[in-house]
Amino acid sequence: MTRQSKSAAKPQAKQPAKLDLAQIQKGNYQSLKGQWTQIANATNFHNGTQTGYQAGGHAKMAVTKATLTAAEVKLAGGKLVDANGEHPLSFKSTGQALTALLQDSANVAINWAVTFYPKGSTSEFKSITGDATNQQNIVVVWTSNNDTSWVFAEGVSAAQLKAMQGLNIDALAQNDLSSLAGTWKNPTDGRTMTVTTKTTTAPASMNLSVATGVELTTKDSDGYAEVITSGPVTTGYIMGSIGSFNPNVMSSMAPLAIVPKGVQMAVADDSDATRDRLTPGGGQSGYQTDAYYKVD
Repeated sequence: MTRQSKSAAKPQAKQPAKLDLAQIQKGNYQSLKGQWTQIANATNFHNGTQTGYQAGGHAKMAVTKATLTAAEVKLAGGKLVDANGEHPLSFKSTGQALTALLQDSANVAINWAVTFYPKGSTSEFKSITGDATNQQNIVVVWTSNNDTSWVFAEGVSAAQLKAMQGLNIDALAQNDLSSLAGTWKNPTDGRTMTVTTKTTTAPASMNLSVATGVELTTKDSDGYAEVITSGPVTTGYIMGSIGSFNPNVMSSMAPLAIVPKGVQMAVADDSDATRDRLTPGGGQSGYQTDAYYKVD
C-alpha cells in the first residue's frame, strides 16, 4: 500500500492577470481587476531639478469591467472624465506599454495620460521596486498640472511595499523617525552612522525648534548620544539636523538633509537620487561626497 504524504501542497498565491491591452483600448478593464496600491509619485518642484519618482503616496485606484478610477480621473466608455468634463481617448503603443491620451489635448487647460505596463515590460521603476523589470502590472496616471504622476502596482504585498518605500517622508515630517533606523555609509570616505529606534527629548533649556530626535550609537565628547531630528517637507525632502542634545554646548546641532530616493535636492545635486540619502550640511560641502546611503 502506498503511504500518503502528510504534507499538503501549499496553495499558490494568486497571480495578477496578464493585461489585455487590446481590450483596454475597447474600454474593457476586466484584466485590470485586482488590488492596486500606489507605490510612487512624481511632481515638478519648479526649482530646476529633474522630476523623479518618489516612493509612497496614498491615492486610490479602483477597477470594474467598465471603469477605471484613479487619482483624480475616471476612464469609462472610451473617455476620460476629469473636473472639466469628458474627453475622448486615443491610444499609443510604445514597446510593450499602452498609453491612453486625450484626443483634445491641444485644447485643454490640464492634460492627462494613463499608461499601462504589463508585468516584465519596463525598467522605468527599478529605483522604487528594486527589480530590473517590473514584477507587477503597473498603471501610471500623469497630468500636466505640475507634471505630476501617480504610480500604481497590482498585487503588492505588505512586505514588498515596505521594501519599496524606504524613507517614509510623510511619517518623518510627523516626527515618526522609525524609517531612519539602520546603518548608513558614506562611500566616499567609508564613514558610517548607525541610527537606532530610540527617541529622546532635548532639555527645555536648549530651546530648539524640534526637540525630539532619534539616537545614533555614537556619543559626543560629554557622553551625550548623537541624535537626528526631523522637520517639514520642502520640495520633496526634509532639512533636519544632527548633533546632540547637550545643554552645555551653545550650537550642538548642525543641518542634515533627509532625502528620499527619487528626489534631487538642487540642480547641482550629483548624489545617487535612486537611493535614500542622509546629507550632513545639506550638501554645502558637496552632495555626492557628503551623502550617506543605507546599507542595512
